[in-house]
Amino acid sequence: MDSLQSLPITFLEQTVLYEAVSFTHDSYDIIYLLSGRLTIAREDVSALYTSSDLCMTGRLIPYTLSPEGAATFLHIGIRPQFVEQNLGAFGTIICDSVLEPNNNYLSLKQLVTGIAARYLENPAYHALAIHGLLFQLLDQLKKDNYFSLAVDPSIPEKYSERIRTITSYLDQHYQEAITLTSLADALFLTPQYLSKFFKKYLHKNFKDYLLEKRLFHACRDVSYTDNSITEIAVRHGFSDMNAFNRAFRSLYEMTPSKYRDQKHASLLLEEYDTIQKNEAPGEIATEQAALYSQTNTIDVSGGEAFPRHFSTLMNVGSVKNLLLDDFCGLLTDAKRRLDFKYLRFQGMLSSSFIPRVLPDYEYYFLDVDRVLDFLYQQDLIPFLELTRLPCHDDGFTSSTIQVASIPKSSRYFELLEAFLSHCRYAYPDAWTGEWIFEVWKAPRESMASYLEDFKRIKALVKKYLPDASLGGPGFDACSPESDLDGAAASFKEAGIQPDFFSVSLSLMIKAGAADQISTDRDIIKKKARAARASIRRHFPGASFYITEWNSVFVPDTPIQYSCFQAAFICKTVLELSPLCDMMGYWLFCDTNAWNDPAKAEALYFWGCGLFNKDLTAMPSFYAFELLRFLGDRLIAMGPNYCVAGSAGGHYQILAYHYAHVSSFEGLSTGTQLPFYDTYKLFEHVPSVLQHFVLNNLEPGKYRITRHLLDRAHGSILDLWIGGYANSNIDEFEYMMDIKLPPVSQLNYLQKACLPEVRTIYQNTDGSLFLDSSLLAHNVCLWDIVRQV
Repeated sequence: MDSLQSLPITFLEQTVLYEAVSFTHDSYDIIYLLSGRLTIAREDVSALYTSSDLCMTGRLIPYTLSPEGAATFLHIGIRPQFVEQNLGAFGTIICDSVLEPNNNYLSLKQLVTGIAARYLENPAYHALAIHGLLFQLLDQLKKDNYFSLAVDPSIPEKYSERIRTITSYLDQHYQEAITLTSLADALFLTPQYLSKFFKKYLHKNFKDYLLEKRLFHACRDVSYTDNSITEIAVRHGFSDMNAFNRAFRSLYEMTPSKYRDQKHASLLLEEYDTIQKNEAPGEIATEQAALYSQTNTIDVSGGEAFPRHFSTLMNVGSVKNLLLDDFCGLLTDAKRRLDFKYLRFQGMLSSSFIPRVLPDYEYYFLDVDRVLDFLYQQDLIPFLELTRLPCHDDGFTSSTIQVASIPKSSRYFELLEAFLSHCRYAYPDAWTGEWIFEVWKAPRESMASYLEDFKRIKALVKKYLPDASLGGPGFDACSPESDLDGAAASFKEAGIQPDFFSVSLSLMIKAGAADQISTDRDIIKKKARAARASIRRHFPGASFYITEWNSVFVPDTPIQYSCFQAAFICKTVLELSPLCDMMGYWLFCDTNAWNDPAKAEALYFWGCGLFNKDLTAMPSFYAFELLRFLGDRLIAMGPNYCVAGSAGGHYQILAYHYAHVSSFEGLSTGTQLPFYDTYKLFEHVPSVLQHFVLNNLEPGKYRITRHLLDRAHGSILDLWIGGYANSNIDEFEYMMDIKLPPVSQLNYLQKACLPEVRTIYQNTDGSLFLDSSLLAHNVCLWDIVRQV
């Protein structure tokens, strides 16, 4: 008990807050948000904090916590005597991850979670370790978050209180045009006395002290925010940029801009080093995750049929991609690994792909047959999008991009009929009967015109390939739900029965005339449910296809190449599979840089494919590969995991840790985000410790293989970020160097960017216990097989 009482902690608790509450403690309080959203109001400052944000308040500072719904956070009070004895009684602590968004506060968060994990488990037993971590916490604050003030230790107590009053007043008013006289007036002292007091007890004059304090705060904004240098100078009390630059260079021996660049580089290197050290579950990650743990007890004897629509359809973009040998080789290998059945493509019905040749001006189907022969040999079924959206040779056109469609003239229908007639006689009926055709409605096309074309296309398809399917309208779920409801009603009124209804889905929503990212992490699931309900209101039991889906469409930003995309795919697939009859991820491979000279000149070369232009697998591909492990029996489903089973004592657990996009300013039009800052776009979420208890297993020995996909295993983007962090060249030069990697480097990247795989064996009498700490964007799969 003595060891517990000796701890310099006044309180430490993990709290779930549902309504606003106010505090004023005689302690230094730390608030570390584990989940939810929380507004913290202190004096004249109020800010919204989200998961994994951290802040520290001074002693006797009143503050109010106001949650949005439920907010879970760590609340720690540290005795002021402990802080002031070790840091000093008159300094200033700045510790706030919201006010300093570019400061990851990783070291402080790790120390706070280490203290909390031990205190909440057994404070008396861990008292010595907690003491040690508290000293490390103060040391970290002193190095990075503390403005120190050298004061004579023999100062009389009556003057100590005066110094506190002076420093407190200047902390609140340093941004203003304050002078020695105005400060003296506020303290009811004479300027002469105050000047002598500064020199005697603070060992510097007032002007120097004020300048150092302004520079301390300004330097932190230069280091940890994206605010302009001019804005920072004005905010912190400098009269003009020249005065700020002179003062900054005098103290830091470089310009503010150069200091910012160097600080950002050091932070990036620190983040990359942390990924390499801690991405695999370790002591710190486990301590943090223990505060946000989840135990799932599963009876493996139950279960139901598992709809696996996610592995059925693959989008390849332009049909011209299927004329590329490298592309087809990659596709063949991917089919073996992902086991998709349908291949969706665009642009086959065009004069450039099916030309007419002299002397008889007949249609020339050479390229058509090359493509269809390849699909037939690979046991793939064509899924043809017939809208004739303009498709560039780069093969990177998505139907979701709002462009005008080419009108379906009489020549179009003549070409369609010739194509269908050719296919009818060139390929077996059993195969063509499985073909799927889709007609998307163009954004500015009237519903009446679309239905007229759809009816005519349907008549031709059924005439030549009577067993093939035809559907549409490829509804963009960003649009109002009433639009799809109206479209379905129009089909019914016209007496047209599509074989399926199709939509496209993403995280984007309409915001006036523009699109923006939804703040709702469940928006895709809600869109899918609403779309299916609208369709089946008019056509009960109608097939519902999601023919294109992805996360965020932002040019020149590698979101789809990040590990975020892997967790997003797992979340979306598991949520949408029960809601639809088929779903197709956009896109298989980014081939835009192969054929487009304009793209070859661009600085950025990001895309949204499972493979990049160099045919290197992205985390998104590995996410689908891990999903394919899941068996055909669904045993249990949770908010961030799935347990499935197969015959012969074979089980799979898939767990993921999804963090939603949060930094919408970084994705605004005209803003070019550096590629190495991609992960700043996502909300910060603490690690989660996933415990799985599998019961009712058949006793025996089991082989357990764990596949871990994270930033250190399976992500070429993070290898590039690490390469840049360890380089001393600018971003432009670095990007030019990695755009066209030499063959040896490319081979290395393709072999190095793989999920981590580890295998263990366990004997069991009927239960297995598995656990893992997952950081943001991690995906983990356990493949569990009983050994005979």
